[in-house]
Amino acid sequence: MDNSLPVLLKNNSSVKDLLREAIDLTRISLDLAFYTFLSGDEELAREVLNIERTFHLLEFQIYAKTSLAVRDSEDAEKAISIHKLATSLNRIVDASGDLAKSLLNFKPRFPPYRGYSGEETIAKVEVGVDGTPKLEELLSSLKIIVNIVALRRDNRWILEPSSNIRLRGGDILILKGTLESINKFAKAVNAQTLKIEALREESSNILELFRIVDLMVMLALSALLMNDKWIARYVVDLEEVIDEYLQEFEKQVVSSTLGEREKASMLFAAFAAERISDASREIITPILEDLEPHPILLDVLMETKERIAIMEVGTDYDGKKLIDLDFTSRGIIVLAVRRGKHWFIMPPYTAFTLRDRDILIIKYYEESEKFLSEKK
Repeated sequence: MDNSLPVLLKNNSSVKDLLREAIDLTRISLDLAFYTFLSGDEELAREVLNIERTFHLLEFQIYAKTSLAVRDSEDAEKAISIHKLATSLNRIVDASGDLAKSLLNFKPRFPPYRGYSGEETIAKVEVGVDGTPKLEELLSSLKIIVNIVALRRDNRWILEPSSNIRLRGGDILILKGTLESINKFAKAVNAQTLKIEALREESSNILELFRIVDLMVMLALSALLMNDKWIARYVVDLEEVIDEYLQEFEKQVVSSTLGEREKASMLFAAFAAERISDASREIITPILEDLEPHPILLDVLMETKERIAIMEVGTDYDGKKLIDLDFTSRGIIVLAVRRGKHWFIMPPYTAFTLRDRDILIIKYYEESEKFLSEKK
């Protein structure tokens, strides 16, 4: 008799390791899918589909390892949050794959551009010089924080390359960060700097849709991992925002002067974004139903690359601009501001005026932890 474990059980990673990998891979898949759709990069679209295939095995590994760890009814109840998370993340990654397919299948001809506007930007940079310091040293010398989402070298993509890697001429990077930080990085590696071009109305609106669902994913993960019903209710609010937004967006696309391929691609992408919204809502189901999440989830949150925090504006900053918080140079992004019942998604730093008791939804990288702690 063959007593060997199935291949999916032979992975030596713990459930916590697998969950952390799943969250990070989901985030990368979303970043690349959004950039792929907006930029028309078919090669990168195929890489998103590769991530989708990889994630399916990862989901099975999480199910198997969690099932082996269940010993009693209490363990089983806590495991629900892990299973729900794995299933929802898989649906998000599948929807990211559909965003890639909306480009590959319909081949829309949108005006080309290299990045999107906003305080956080995703852009492609081609390295024009050899012999750079290690990535970690380069970023430290430039005093910037950017996320290297992916690196293409020798005809293959490396997702989130090691901070010890040295760049070579011809390397292609997908960077995520503020426009200022990305351009500092580009100059340092002798690459073309990024100039944000105006988007036509339909592209601008699909970008806004992407921003909202991206925020929903981050909030849903935070609500589950911190067992916070207050944050979970924000996800519910944003789901209603998405539903209303989609109705208007779909009407606009259908009545627009876009070509048939462009219309089909836009609508397909909108449906994918709606599935991401629905999956985000599913992540928080255990919280809304008062089921206690598994205790390892908080540890997972603190070890992922991107993290989220919620801050309330005090009287010291009432009437000041977002830029006065000095977040951009620290790699901290204000995803949204909630004022009463109204949401401001990715508000402009130089123009948006803060008010006492505004709630800021902040995304930051692990390197920014110390600065953010001082601000709280």
